[in-house]
Amino acid sequence: NLSGGVIKIGAAWDYQQMLEQNHIIVDQEKRKKKILLAVEKITQDLGLATVDDVQKSPLFDEINGLCEWPTVMVGSIEQKFLALPDEALILTLRNNQKYLCLQNKNGELSEKFIFVADGFGDAKKIVADNQKLVRARLSDVEFFINEDLKKPLISRLDELKKVVFHQKLGSIFDRTSRLQAMAQFLTVFVPNSDLVFSERAANLCKADLVTKAVGELPEL
Repeated sequence: NLSGGVIKIGAAWDYQQMLEQNHIIVDQEKRKKKILLAVEKITQDLGLATVDDVQKSPLFDEINGLCEWPTVMVGSIEQKFLALPDEALILTLRNNQKYLCLQNKNGELSEKFIFVADGFGDAKKIVADNQKLVRARLSDVEFFINEDLKKPLISRLDELKKVVFHQKLGSIFDRTSRLQAMAQFLTVFVPNSDLVFSERAANLCKADLVTKAVGELPEL
């Protein structure tokens, strides 16, 4: 624990108070309130808002459960990584690092993010270490996306033959073929529809499943 030693508790009614004196907040609602107040102050100071609704997000409950003595801090993403798709960037920070992404009033992603450290210490070092982790994570995502962009999405169609959709219904490629046939049929009944575009959409709609980016971030 953060006290650095053994904690002796004389009576049950002293339990929470004794632990809090040794930097352990037992009451999860108290921890939650502490984090929420800090997040609110930071976002107001920066003129930003969290991408996720903090009070409703399951991520926040997870963060709250991971710390005993929460300390809310702010880090920055390198400018070059903001060119990545927002979905990939947010998922990486949210799912892998348990960070809160921020956005401006126009809904544009900010280079700032909020994270909750457990305990206390050299704030500059803690921020620097977390920014280093973000750099490593986003460098991986950047690499996978750049690799994926080296060839057209349609060229991955044959790879779908290796991905099983259902034991009795074949591969994802088979499913895509059925979607293409269905698109051809339905296009006739849809005013102003384009058969070529419909067939292409059917072919492309599952091709992302075999990209490296989706392999790294399957939630995509």
